[in-house]
Amino acid sequence: MDPLEAEDLVQDILTTLLPRTAELEAVDCLGPWLIKVLYRRYIDRYRRRRRCLIEQSVSREPEFFLQAADSGDLQQLELRQALCHALNALDDVRRDTLLLHDVEGYTASEVAEIMDINVGTVKSRLHRARLQLKKILLQGTIDARQPS
Repeated sequence: MDPLEAEDLVQDILTTLLPRTAELEAVDCLGPWLIKVLYRRYIDRYRRRRRCLIEQSVSREPEFFLQAADSGDLQQLELRQALCHALNALDDVRRDTLLLHDVEGYTASEVAEIMDINVGTVKSRLHRARLQLKKILLQGTIDARQPS
């Protein structure tokens, strides 16, 4: 998510919650609760969009792809794009769990609280998501090596 989109998301949440300050005072742990609200709003936006973030940046800025090719970072761009496609191939629940834990750095118990599930469920989803991601990435590597 680009910084401007993140700012829009936060501003949207704040304008929604501003009239409800009395309700917010009753929340015990405001931090995880706010993360949960942001997470759900982000998921709503994400599901509407359903496109890879790298593809969006490349389609918005075609010179980015050319700069990457000129600077020798084309291989890194291809790896990012493969990872993005592999993440998009995961089902929503596994991808969200994986992104919250491995990318955003939340602990399993924090992810469980954000997603309203058990810690054991988070751990099993992480395990299955990593296995599936590995399988998808390896399959892409094998397909790329096969002659056309």
